[in-house]
Amino acid sequence: MLSQYFQNQHHEHRHILEEQQWADVYGPMFSSFSNCAAKTANWGDLEKWNTDWKPTCGCIPTHQRPVVLVDLLSRKEERIDFCHCQPDQVRLIQMGYIGASPKFPKTAFSIRLLQLHHILWKHCTIAMLPFSKAIDEFLDINNPLILVPHGEDDFDESVSTRHWRKQLSKAVDAFREMLKREKELVAQVMKLDPLGELAYICPKCYGPQVDGKREGEPDYILCMDGNFQHRRHLKASVEHSENIKTPSLFVQPREVSEMEESLARLQQPTQTMEGSVS
Repeated sequence: MLSQYFQNQHHEHRHILEEQQWADVYGPMFSSFSNCAAKTANWGDLEKWNTDWKPTCGCIPTHQRPVVLVDLLSRKEERIDFCHCQPDQVRLIQMGYIGASPKFPKTAFSIRLLQLHHILWKHCTIAMLPFSKAIDEFLDINNPLILVPHGEDDFDESVSTRHWRKQLSKAVDAFREMLKREKELVAQVMKLDPLGELAYICPKCYGPQVDGKREGEPDYILCMDGNFQHRRHLKASVEHSENIKTPSLFVQPREVSEMEESLARLQQPTQTMEGSVS
């Protein structure tokens, strides 16, 4: 029991430390992300998406580390030069990849692969594990297998193929943080008012009227489909409650409460008028 307690404490400490390391590196990552996106047509240029955009520096010595690079069409291990003048994640973004850990990443996924996952996730039901297995099986056709030790015992020489779910999940989180910061920057530059922010989300409902509407075409289409998760528990998938962060895709509980209070205030005058008429 005591060993289990210390093991849990060690795991919690590592988790909190890793979150802090991610927070520290997000700023430099976003700067490099924006710069490289402009040079590569948002990583859509087939000739430039994986060009190494690292500027010349005078760091001596540089150090090489092996990193497994996973892309839509390739899976390989390369020795990459890292130096002290920039974080490891910035170095990988300059090559078109995002690593699975904030420091000393051993695995990195191409940004265009992360883009594909994000688009699939938006338009259809796709979980991390099936997606990682599907990509791995697709890449098995003409790429070397990446093997890792199977057992924890140093004398155990058995190996197994690497599973990517946890690594891919962390890279996806980092990629979504880049998209979130990009969206916030656009809103800041454009100085959108509350109605403008709503129009950015749904131009049809809140944006300016567009000419050319056909006669009989509905103004709105309201779909009452309950085939999705209506609520996300506050501590869902969170092991340490001290660092709870609600994803930007979900509405904050505070905002729900404020809307309920606002609707209640709007209904009060109506109820008062009905009472006076009766």
